[in-house]
Amino acid sequence: MKMIEAEQEALRLCPDTTVFLSYDRKHYDYSCIGQEKGFDIECSIWVASLHESFRGPNWKTATMKLRNALKANPPQPCPDQEIQALPAA
Repeated sequence: MKMIEAEQEALRLCPDTTVFLSYDRKHYDYSCIGQEKGFDIECSIWVASLHESFRGPNWKTATMKLRNALKANPPQPCPDQEIQALPAA
């Protein structure tokens, strides 16, 4: 998911409010103390009306956390229900 898609989804889920999106990429180098080098990514969606930020390592995760907070995810069938719905062989 791209940032623009996350923004569109956040605005769709939270109309009539202010939404901020931010992307942070932090590089670290601890090789001088025998540790590793690398980077961390944080994608964040802040919704003014909720006074809360939804974060993840990518836009899909941040958006899913927003959807979960709003209970905007459709219910999924349990695996047992799917198995019961299959005709017997």
